[in-house]
Parts: sequence; structure tokens; C-alpha cells
Amino acid sequence: MCTFPVTFADKSLDLPRKDWTPLNELDGKIQADYDPEFYHGTPVTLQCVGRRLEDEKVLEMTCAIAEALKAHS
Repeated sequence: MCTFPVTFADKSLDLPRKDWTPLNELDGKIQADYDPEFYHGTPVTLQCVGRRLEDEKVLEMTCAIAEALKAHS
């Protein structure tokens, strides 16, 4: 497993959802707790997970994802 930052939260871009139906009660509570002002500037991360004993593959995939993100931005 490898977790890596990709960007930062932006209160002007990452607004609460309007037309959205929660999957269940917990999902609704989590979404209701979101405050763009509080999370502004915090890192947004991705997590790449592989099978047991495949750490090298996970790191290779993480590199590929990072390169793709760099090419896109």
C-alpha cells in the first residue's frame, strides 16, 4: 500500500454536494460534516493498494499514476 499527495483542497472548488442522495445513513452524516472552510489547504491524497508481497508493483503503479498526473496538469 502506498499513499501519496496529489493536490490540496480548495474551498472555492470543493463545494458541498447539492443534488446528491447518500448511499446510507452514515454516508449522509459524513457528507453533512464536510466544511470547505475547515478543509481548505489540506492535502488530498490517493492510495494505491496491491496484493500481499507485491510492494514493488505498488510502487511502480504509484510512479505511473504520478507521471500521469504530472502530464495532465
